[in-house]
Amino acid sequence: MSPQYCPDCGEQCHVNEKSCHECSFPLVLNVEAVDNTVTISGKDLDSWKRISRLLQRNGLSVATRKANTWKTSQVWWALPSFGAIVLLATLLFGGELVDRIWEPPPLDQRPVLNMDNPTGERTNKPEDVDTGDISSLHDALRTSDDQRRLTSDHALDLNLFVDKPKVTVDVIRDYLREASLRVTVKDTKGWATLLDDRGYFLMEAALNAGAFKRETLTVSSKGKLEEKTVFIVPMARRPGEEAQKSERVVPAGHLTIELMYADLNYQPNYKVDFETQMGVGQKVWICHYLEGVFYPEIASITGNQQIADSKIWTLNSEWGASNSGSPIFDEAGNLAGIFLSYNGLDSALSLRTIREHAPLIYKEVK
Repeated sequence: MSPQYCPDCGEQCHVNEKSCHECSFPLVLNVEAVDNTVTISGKDLDSWKRISRLLQRNGLSVATRKANTWKTSQVWWALPSFGAIVLLATLLFGGELVDRIWEPPPLDQRPVLNMDNPTGERTNKPEDVDTGDISSLHDALRTSDDQRRLTSDHALDLNLFVDKPKVTVDVIRDYLREASLRVTVKDTKGWATLLDDRGYFLMEAALNAGAFKRETLTVSSKGKLEEKTVFIVPMARRPGEEAQKSERVVPAGHLTIELMYADLNYQPNYKVDFETQMGVGQKVWICHYLEGVFYPEIASITGNQQIADSKIWTLNSEWGASNSGSPIFDEAGNLAGIFLSYNGLDSALSLRTIREHAPLIYKEVK
């Protein structure tokens, strides 16, 4: 059975767990559907609040109402002809005393999940909200095909494309310069993507093939050639700055990337987006580095291909392996993935896919 991952923190969970052991996010939600109305019991209210916040972070406006709750003093109203008894008692003793003894039941306010409320504002009038079919809730909670291993019931995640303001090419050029690291392993050079100010970065595992091992090399010392045993480590640097030794934090899995660390002492200005999944037709910014200059280029996602049981997005660019490991930004200026050359095709590995299918990396950098 495939493992499941928490849709909030990315931690791998056991299939039968009801909540994430790392962040306590609920992995099970019980709902009751009656007359096109979805009711959530009081014991599951806290679970629903956590789930609704996740939905809202992913761009869905959710309006909820409290369900009907009858107190013991209100149950009498369900008896036949009880209204006539209350009317007679009201005439004899007054409405205030009668209401105190037999509290009137609440107005008919059914719990509503309003998927069509664009502002997310709460509504007070029942007629303002169309409860619609129960499938609206199912659609809101359903994952895409490649994310269904997140939970056993396939119902606790949401990926939506939300319109965001676009940034200029000059801003993207600055971000690409900040996020791009040049990594050298012995005589081999390649690119890596800086994730944050702590010095974590992602790089292709193939570039590390000759690293973290001892080798005997012939070196020049005081005008003489002599053999010396050295330990090979990747050297990472931002363009124009001094290279720093790096270390492996999370080794490569089936995604063929590794999480690395170096003391780069740099604060990037861009945001990192582990939430939003890429999709066909989306435009992203990639970069080509030539003679010390970064050249941003817009590329479109044209399809996808599989890496083991994960998905990687194909691009309409033709830069090839020379760009592998470099950063990819969305049009809003968020770091969204890394560039890979896979099966001879320019491709984008999204950070969302890394979060879902390489949870150890996400747990380390979140």
